[in-house]
Amino acid sequence: MAIHSPHQSLARNRQGALPLHLTLAMLPWLASNAALQLSKSGLSVSSAMPVMGASPAAAKLGLAWRKLLSDPKLAQAAEAEARKRAAKFLQGLSHYQKVPYERNVEEPACVLKAGAVRLLSYACDKPDAPVVFLIPSLINRYYILDLAQKISFARYLQGCGIQVYIVDWDTPSEHEKNFDCGLYVTQVLVPMAQWIRNHSGGPVILGGYCMGGLLSLALAQISPDLADGLALFAAPWDFFAPSFPRVAMQGVPEEIVSGYVNGRDLLPAETIHTLFHCANPYAFQNKISEFAGMNPDSPATQEFLAVEHWVNDGVAMTRGVARDCLIEWSQRNAPASGQWRVGGQVIDPRKLTLPCFIAAPQDDRIVPSDCARPLAQLLKHHRLVEPRSGHVGMMVGSRRKTGLWEPFTQWISGQFA
Repeated sequence: MAIHSPHQSLARNRQGALPLHLTLAMLPWLASNAALQLSKSGLSVSSAMPVMGASPAAAKLGLAWRKLLSDPKLAQAAEAEARKRAAKFLQGLSHYQKVPYERNVEEPACVLKAGAVRLLSYACDKPDAPVVFLIPSLINRYYILDLAQKISFARYLQGCGIQVYIVDWDTPSEHEKNFDCGLYVTQVLVPMAQWIRNHSGGPVILGGYCMGGLLSLALAQISPDLADGLALFAAPWDFFAPSFPRVAMQGVPEEIVSGYVNGRDLLPAETIHTLFHCANPYAFQNKISEFAGMNPDSPATQEFLAVEHWVNDGVAMTRGVARDCLIEWSQRNAPASGQWRVGGQVIDPRKLTLPCFIAAPQDDRIVPSDCARPLAQLLKHHRLVEPRSGHVGMMVGSRRKTGLWEPFTQWISGQFA
């Protein structure tokens, strides 16, 4: 892919996945009464518990259950609770829509562009300064790493005398529509890393966040001359780990997933939001309901809105990327089972000899610790930190400095000073 100097991208103001979230959040409440009626009519497994011919204990439980279902107070209580939760959610949603928010952060200079992908630079005056090349997940924009002026991993590193570059993914262009994750590495990230190497005097550390960690790992292996260090921030590896949220795909035949993926050039960001919703159905409604009581003028409110703005600014996946993520990784566990190839090579962390930094947050529900930690057992030279935070909180939460930012810069100083 040709690499060339880009034009400045246009600012965005998207509603994003909000309508989808709203619909999904309301469904449980709308369905609760209907489910109760079905249970009363004998269409549920619970209400069909045997009475005749069952053990005395089972018969007693079945009769008690049917008596409970026939009590009109139960339907009234269920409806009242649904109304209560819906009202609080709608109050929070109204508050969310009324409180003004505008992303007010000076955008870094864009030094390269490859198709729809930009390389952003946070300049450092030291010619021999260490360089961190940050690679976020392919389904998200870059600015969770530069959320606000005072909540910015990139600017923190820059302030510590480190040159920072960040990849900014965007809706795939026509040229990229046939890319899978491996081609994004070989056709986009390798040329960008080569450009960085040519324009930098200091050591280059690849820093992959979430799915970007797998891409960074592959880049470090197939082009070892382009990296002096590797950092993996909540990078998934073992997709068959017990805690990995595979709920959305559980029990779905692979051919159905393949048919859905192969039937379209791009999978919209809303598809990913739906899968995350299936894994944690109440996450969105809970946080929006809590938002109802927040002071609109508080810094916490603006931070909340900044994160939600980023969440709703997702990036579509190409067919190949979707196949990698939803089938090869989630269904077949290709990385951990030695089946993921990039540039003709099986990606194997045991082949890497460069120093590595691994962050596996303790409260991560997107990439649980037991999905990320196995990398620490495979990499020869590593430092493992386990922040007491979640997947996003690790980067922008209240413990971000002590949990990740400071340990990472200390590791750079210790390795490359």
